[in-house]
Amino acid sequence: MGAPKEMKKGESMVPPPPEDWEGWKEVKYNPAFKGTGCGTYSLYLHHSREIFLDHISSFFFHLGSLIQSKPNLTIFLSLFITFLFIPGIFFLKAENDALYLWVPQETRVWSNFMYVRDNFGGQKRVTSLLITSFDGDEDLINGEAIRSMIHIHNNLTISYENIDGRTFQDFCVKDGQNDCEISNFLSIWDYNASKVEDDKHTLLYQINQYIDNVPASIQFGGLKYAPDGSGVLLGFKAARMQYYCISDVPDFTHYNNTSLKTWGPVTWWFSKLWQVEDWEKTIMIELNDNWSEKKESKILNVECVTKRSVDDEVYRLVIDDFSLFLGAIFCIILWLALTFGRQNIIEARFLITWTVAIEMACCLIFSYGAMGYMNLLGVPGVKVCSLNAMVPFIIAGVSVDDMIVIEDFFNKAEGKKNRMAECLKAAGVAITTTSLTSIAAFFTGTFCDMPGVRSFCLCCFLAFTWDYVLNVTLFPALILIDQKRIDANRHFLCPCIEVDEEHKARERSSSMSAHVERQKSTKSIRSLKSLSERGSSFSRSAYISIRGYKEKPGAVEHFMYAHYGAFLQYETVQMWVLILFSISALILGFMSYFAGVGLTIAQVLPYDSYIIDFVESVDSYFPTSIDQLRIVVRDLDYTDSDQVSNMFDYFSFVQRYDGIEGNVGMAQGSWYTNYAYFLYSNDHHIYDDFHTYLQEWFDNDGEPFKSDVICTDDEAGNCIDVTSSIYKVWNNSPDDTMETYNVQKDLNEGVERYGLSPNSYIFSENFLFAETDWKMYSYICWNLFLTIVIVGIVMLIFTDNISCFFITLMVIFIDADLMGMMYFLDINISAISFICILMSIGLSVDYCVHIGHAFTHSDGEAPNIRLVEAVKMMGTSVLKGGMTTFLGTIVLAFSSSDAFRTFFKMMFMTVVFGMLHGLIALPVFLTTFYNLAGRAAHFEKSKDQVGSKLQKGARKKKEIEKGRHKELAGVALELNIRGEEEEGGGDFQREVVREGSDKTVTFGVVREESDKTVTFGVFGKESSSFEFDDNPLRN
Repeated sequence: MGAPKEMKKGESMVPPPPEDWEGWKEVKYNPAFKGTGCGTYSLYLHHSREIFLDHISSFFFHLGSLIQSKPNLTIFLSLFITFLFIPGIFFLKAENDALYLWVPQETRVWSNFMYVRDNFGGQKRVTSLLITSFDGDEDLINGEAIRSMIHIHNNLTISYENIDGRTFQDFCVKDGQNDCEISNFLSIWDYNASKVEDDKHTLLYQINQYIDNVPASIQFGGLKYAPDGSGVLLGFKAARMQYYCISDVPDFTHYNNTSLKTWGPVTWWFSKLWQVEDWEKTIMIELNDNWSEKKESKILNVECVTKRSVDDEVYRLVIDDFSLFLGAIFCIILWLALTFGRQNIIEARFLITWTVAIEMACCLIFSYGAMGYMNLLGVPGVKVCSLNAMVPFIIAGVSVDDMIVIEDFFNKAEGKKNRMAECLKAAGVAITTTSLTSIAAFFTGTFCDMPGVRSFCLCCFLAFTWDYVLNVTLFPALILIDQKRIDANRHFLCPCIEVDEEHKARERSSSMSAHVERQKSTKSIRSLKSLSERGSSFSRSAYISIRGYKEKPGAVEHFMYAHYGAFLQYETVQMWVLILFSISALILGFMSYFAGVGLTIAQVLPYDSYIIDFVESVDSYFPTSIDQLRIVVRDLDYTDSDQVSNMFDYFSFVQRYDGIEGNVGMAQGSWYTNYAYFLYSNDHHIYDDFHTYLQEWFDNDGEPFKSDVICTDDEAGNCIDVTSSIYKVWNNSPDDTMETYNVQKDLNEGVERYGLSPNSYIFSENFLFAETDWKMYSYICWNLFLTIVIVGIVMLIFTDNISCFFITLMVIFIDADLMGMMYFLDINISAISFICILMSIGLSVDYCVHIGHAFTHSDGEAPNIRLVEAVKMMGTSVLKGGMTTFLGTIVLAFSSSDAFRTFFKMMFMTVVFGMLHGLIALPVFLTTFYNLAGRAAHFEKSKDQVGSKLQKGARKKKEIEKGRHKELAGVALELNIRGEEEEGGGDFQREVVREGSDKTVTFGVVREESDKTVTFGVFGKESSSFEFDDNPLRN
């Protein structure tokens, strides 16, 4: 053992540290590092959390051991359980009707709709024809054009058959006189072309008589009136004709009747619905595809849209974009191939990257199959829609993040005896946290009363749950099998080929060089503090043990540590980050209130869809949309003159309202006015004899009005009273849904104001979408609040209190920024954007939780050091995860549907804002908080025994001054300390020899104290360049 260095008087006992030494660390006393808050509750929560996480880590350790011992059995069981859900796919129910997808079903308007649908004829399948002149700009009031229209009408209603030989007459909605319900002006000539004259004046006279009863704007577009203001119609450029078929939707889809609920696909095949849809297909082929071959095409231009048109176009959209979807999967696989393993012919993990496609397929089978089994068990509201087509890309883009983490920890555990057990022990809790947050976000969405959102969230919830299971079972098993290939020096593309000796030597040399580099960069394994001492989560012991085998940092990781992390340490940078991110969230959150609202039919169809052309043509000829308002009067005593008078007063109010066309009851009058006329003309009293002649009138003149009333029947089945009835009136519906909502609100407030029953109301299907749009913003905010609360609870279980708070704050910031950017990108608030915002919660947590985890578990005592360690440790993984999510959704930018492109915009912004907040905002917010907490705690003389390093340092100094020798914690693992202490000025040095060696190490400790900071420095020198890497006073 060498003699201590001889010191001159007045000279410091401690030689100056080397200039390139990085051991000086500024340690700010911070009780937050020890725990997660103050008070008994926080300590109890912290202790309970650590016990729970210890059990989770132990579970993953045993799971990894089991997988490592039986990887083939693990793969078999994973796939076998998945395939059990394949039969459930055949029981899936599809839905593309906007009414049953994007309208909340817990509202008064929806209840009104259901009452009308179930009691007054239900929905109708509408086939719409828009007829214009050949060049689109000529007047249609001429004999040739009208005769051609009649020919088209007769072909549509009589000649065109489905595959079963049935015509429109077999499917049409029939009125009380057993005539098909049709809306067009050709009834003027009884649909007989021979009755049409060529004289235009005669035609004008006949048409003007017709519009005296039916508003012209309902069926005619491009109107031309007499200039004298008389209202005489002189011409029109477009005619709209509508044909109504029975919905006959099988009861298992929309109705409560259970007689057809079982054997769903079989019932559907034999129902009239299939036959109606096939007839509609015939119509579209004849009037759209083959129209140019017909002689009428030289005179007229016809555009046709049927009920099934939307379904067909959505199906075409999926088929046309299928190649893009495959491209997304290929991009992700290619990206993983470049990041998994080492880039040589043996250690490259190209085959493992195809696990993405395997897991995606398994997750779809599981989710769709589970939803099918739910339908089989009678669970209501479980349907799939076109939006579910985006689920595979979300799985492929998001689940890869967990694969990257597992593969990364598997590489870091190289050399471990039970490698996969150590890998899952270190990575299991982290991926469980990120997966559960996404699962929780989608699970919250399953309680949404908007069926389309609920369907999508249910599908994602099931898919993400199974993806998590596969990521901790199937994927590790496949990695182990691939590792056997690597150990056997098999080719990365074809495992049956063994690499020749020359390549073996080259690869072995490359691996040995990498191993030497890892050994050089490997730090000494220090004693591990218990979880209760460390005050952290995510199984720190497993995390540190894996880091002991950490590979040499790559270029990106070096940049994160040496440049990016150092840049974020500047106080000026941190100040601007705090200001900019906070102000951005406030401003963009405020701007979100001004974003547009609503979802149009064009947004869910291919950009070249004929339906979009049809809608644009209708808008050009019909500037206002005409719809039918239905006044539902319930619980009215028709023998009470006052109540009847109140009803007619309300009708007068409705007829005076802006936009109302014609009178209540329309051209033929209402059932009540016709019945009252019957009573009056037969010398019966309108009130006293109201009940007496009801059945007689309905059996004769009143038969067409039977569907407008709900009667109370006597024992013989005769109608003796009317409990509910419907009155119809035409309305020019505003294009703006907010204006439509105001119309609905005003007209329904009038019901109460005029003394009608509270159960009475006025209804239109447009009111459903208007109220949905009006409530959408508050609806989104409320559901976001619930989702964030649930995600926050999940985070509180797996992370410390402070990290949980700031990660949740980052999620709120991200969603505020996302909703604000919708205003600037002209993205409306709709069901699609609602789903994207809901999904962004789960995705943004992924970007933040890893950084927060790394910050909590880094080795640095000072917050700034923890910041650098956090971005160095997980910054690269966060970037990789963001890139895979981006690659999984970028193809949607080239989709032919505006809905898919909107989805891409929202996902792109989620990735950008998620990485910005995860890599910049979160570490800076955490660093600032701990710096402020440390400074505040320095002035407190707390007696709390959470552990004060300042008090420990003071006790250590007193012990040194009294001459008591103590071995320093941390150093004792590497050195057997021998020698005597030399005191002077609070500094000291000692000379020790490493056990089993004659090499001498001289080390020293310098302690400097200011009013706010206690600074420790450590240095060491020896002939063999032995170096300490820890603070000897840390413990």
